[in-house]
Amino acid sequence: MRHRRRNNTQKILRQTTGTYTKFSPPKKKKSKKPLVYILLIIIIIISGAYFYGDAISEMYTEFSKNTVTENNVSAPAENPKTEKQSIPANGDKNNQKFYTPIEKKIQLEILNGCGETGVAKKLTDLLKKSNYDIVNSGNYIQRGKINWDVNESKIIDQMDKQDEARKLADIMGILYSNVETFENPSPIADLTIVIGKDYKTLAIFQ
Repeated sequence: MRHRRRNNTQKILRQTTGTYTKFSPPKKKKSKKPLVYILLIIIIIISGAYFYGDAISEMYTEFSKNTVTENNVSAPAENPKTEKQSIPANGDKNNQKFYTPIEKKIQLEILNGCGETGVAKKLTDLLKKSNYDIVNSGNYIQRGKINWDVNESKIIDQMDKQDEARKLADIMGILYSNVETFENPSPIADLTIVIGKDYKTLAIFQ
């Protein structure tokens, strides 16, 4: 009887001393919703600062200006070394720069009406020394034909520059009676010189 009881108790102990696994409930997964919300808030803040940053800065500058004027405090200069010098009200005559206007040269056209070769080139060189601009030279054409039978040299005013025409006549030694006026809607030059057969007697060729 004792052996049977021992055997029974050993069976019970073996059964009770077996491996016992404790039941644990499944772990809950952490939700990612808070991270998503945080990212959305950060994006909203960044976009707001990007679109409304200028308006906020302008409001801040206006507010700072108002506070400075209310307190009667003048804002300091950013860099006193780079300040521009103020121009005096009356003006300093010693520092003023006077620019002379660009003098426009009188444009001349020289036509050969005597038939002598090289006379137009010689007159061109002489008039350039007197600060004239020679824009054209050639033969004197009248009614579609070359006219080399001009006896007296003359000046044709095509731009209503009578004073300049008389000045040129004085330089060349041409009489005022030989200064003509011809209205040309599209002239080549201001004044046209027609060299006549009397060119050797002109003062400019002496």
